[in-house]
Amino acid sequence: LYSHELVDVPDVLDFASRAWGAMPAIPLQGMDVIREEKTGRLYVLENNGGGNTWHFSSKISEDGRKEISRERRIAQFGAWRLAARALAERTLREAG
Repeated sequence: LYSHELVDVPDVLDFASRAWGAMPAIPLQGMDVIREEKTGRLYVLENNGGGNTWHFSSKISEDGRKEISRERRIAQFGAWRLAARALAERTLREAG
């Protein structure tokens, strides 16, 4: 049985942010990060740079939305604003 919760783990977010730098041409990236239990070391399992990085309404997250609503997911990091900013900045840079 899975439990769903929103978390904000600063070292994981910092690690994912730094990993983003490996592929800066991709404006939106969803990092799947795990922590090794023994050492605490962080690893990126995959980078979902092609979209489908947040499951606000997908079938795959249907069970999870019973515990954490779509609205709470969006509000956690200001998802729409964050994505819009990243895409607008990239568009302006490439159009210039």
